[in-house]
Amino acid sequence: MPHISIHTFALYLALLFSALVSAVIGLSQFAGMDYLAGALVPLSVVAVLAWALYAGLRHLAQRDDKNPLVSGLGPEGIMLQRATASALGRAIDSEAGRHFAAGEVHFQGGDYEAAAAAYRNSFDSEESLAADLNLAAALLSIADFQGAREALTMGYTQAQRQRSREYEAAFLLNMGALHARQGKLVDALGAYREAQRHHELLGGGRGLGDALVNTGQAQAHLGRGEAALESGERALAVYEETGSEPGRAAALGCMGYAHSCRDEFPEALEYFQQALAIHKELDNALGQGHVLTHMGNVRFKEEDYEGALEAYARASKLHGAARDALGEASAMVNMGNVHFRQGELDTAQENYDEAFRIHERAGNVMGQARALTNIGSLLARQRRVESALDTLQRARGFYLEVGDDSRGLQSVEKLIARLEAEVGGAES
Repeated sequence: MPHISIHTFALYLALLFSALVSAVIGLSQFAGMDYLAGALVPLSVVAVLAWALYAGLRHLAQRDDKNPLVSGLGPEGIMLQRATASALGRAIDSEAGRHFAAGEVHFQGGDYEAAAAAYRNSFDSEESLAADLNLAAALLSIADFQGAREALTMGYTQAQRQRSREYEAAFLLNMGALHARQGKLVDALGAYREAQRHHELLGGGRGLGDALVNTGQAQAHLGRGEAALESGERALAVYEETGSEPGRAAALGCMGYAHSCRDEFPEALEYFQQALAIHKELDNALGQGHVLTHMGNVRFKEEDYEGALEAYARASKLHGAARDALGEASAMVNMGNVHFRQGELDTAQENYDEAFRIHERAGNVMGQARALTNIGSLLARQRRVESALDTLQRARGFYLEVGDDSRGLQSVEKLIARLEAEVGGAES
């Protein structure tokens, strides 16, 4: 059975019911069967609805053609940019086009590993900025930092060679996201600001809002709360001007995060509630999950452990529904941290173990490293030194596998050194 697109189906439906309306009118007039006129009402309604559906879908398709780059929330609530099929530069029925379209389906479904494989297959003899950009976004979503860096570096070099400022900005934005994911926040901030400069030269728009949101989040994490709030407010104004509701939610979330980092908890929760309401209206499970995680962090800081656990549990469920393994496992780790703080170490380890299993199933090496770091810290707390060392050595191996030199690796190595010194001291 041949595949039929939804807008084609809508067209067929509209034509079918329009034909039926015409047929009923003709029969009733020819045969004097006035009672047939009663059938016109439901048939006409369906026909009108079908034509409206078709027109709406065509409008969306045309809009996508005019917007080859799209933005959305990525892992840990960081804004990422991707290319649409119209940006590929090749016919969608070509071999490269089919693989690219398959990548889009996998990406939207949360199967980032399959998406990455499809995007790789969309490369052909021609250079493809679109494929590089989307490949990097998919690899970032499974914490394949080395692969993402290679795709971003290659794509950015191509964009510079082709003098495509729009793509340069997109690659810079995603490169900043890579730095942020690795804890290199100063480098991330530099990349975001450069992306911001490009978008300002391009005349602003949604991309400028994305750069400002990410800039604000990095500033907040670095303790620059006032600057973070200013970035969030600028982003909100940009998104309101462009009519982007997902962007508005992201900007409000950024402002909430800025207040949270300044320990201004009531203000933080107010902004998070506004962002959550928009994500709920948009039926965006991923966005809701990110906001609820932030709200859980606020409750944790307030020592409202019951409220924190409730928020994290909701976040984990929403991330699971969105097939966001990283977000689901992150929420699970946060739940473990609450139980750890309360001295409920067995429950905490269950949460950490579950987070590790989620990352393992998803093939997320970095996630496995971070989960093992938590487990190793817990074992050290229990004075199970040998088990802690074995676990932390495994974590160290995973960090090295992905080429990570962030604070995660540094903290693991410090903990290993401390435990080894304790073992050495005990033996002497």
